[in-house]
Amino acid sequence: MSWVRGPVADANPWRALTLEWQVSSPPPIFNFDEIPQVVAGPYEYGVPGARHAVMSPAKESQEVAEEVHA
Repeated sequence: MSWVRGPVADANPWRALTLEWQVSSPPPIFNFDEIPQVVAGPYEYGVPGARHAVMSPAKESQEVAEEVHA
């Protein structure tokens, strides 16, 4: 290991929960197979267990909203 070339970092080394970190690295041509629906506010990203986006908006959005905002 050296300063110039260290170990390869994980896809999400900071365990961030925002959408840009949910895409693989390098990102594919189209970032998501389907557009995710954001179901939480911008300041809820640090809340443990909170879900911020769902891929099946019609099915999961009500369920997630109840879990996060209950």
